[in-house]
Amino acid sequence: MKKVLFSIAFMALCLLAKTQELLTHAVQKAKQEDRYILINFSGSDWCIPCIQMQQE
Repeated sequence: MKKVLFSIAFMALCLLAKTQELLTHAVQKAKQEDRYILINFSGSDWCIPCIQMQQE
């Protein structure tokens, strides 16, 4: 069980590090091209209250 939790935590940290790298690159590119960055947060496919509201 500890190995599984450690593996999940390790993968999450790796993903977080890659996401930060991608965001940093996007910010630099947006500044160079004088553009905005749109970040879309969505929980509609896994958030239980969101799914219930969408069905209503």
